[in-house]
Amino acid sequence: MNSKWIAYFFFAASVVLTLTAAAKIYTAVGSVGILSISDPVTFVPYRHLMWAVSALEAIVAACLISNRYAVWARALALFWLSSNFILYRFAAEFLNVKLCPCLGTLASELAIRQELADHVLTGCVLFWFLGSLWILSQFLDGKAAVIVETPAEVGKFG
Repeated sequence: MNSKWIAYFFFAASVVLTLTAAAKIYTAVGSVGILSISDPVTFVPYRHLMWAVSALEAIVAACLISNRYAVWARALALFWLSSNFILYRFAAEFLNVKLCPCLGTLASELAIRQELADHVLTGCVLFWFLGSLWILSQFLDGKAAVIVETPAEVGKFG
């Protein structure tokens, strides 16, 4: 297994997850109208959903860059989170729900088209899903070699 690729994969995922968690928190503390209604997929008020999902994203992001957890555990955490995001997207599509405030209201405030933000984040989720699945498959097949623990250690394997 290419340890540099895995370290950068986890680092990049943690950066994106941290940014999306921050965007959700920014929205959750605001007074936007969407916060007073419930999500049609989970039936949870958007304000509560924003807090809960941002906490999960932050926890997984911290796990990904921590050397306290084995690589397979980090891959499993990312696989679990990306699987949930994919299942949510499928449920939203099935229910014909077009509202997915992945970045909260921050995208519109930064003059980013919501559709573009959704496509970019969907691409990230699919990449995380496939990448973490590949890492897990290497462990299940017994092909896992010595794997770098954190991005800071990548240079040691140069």
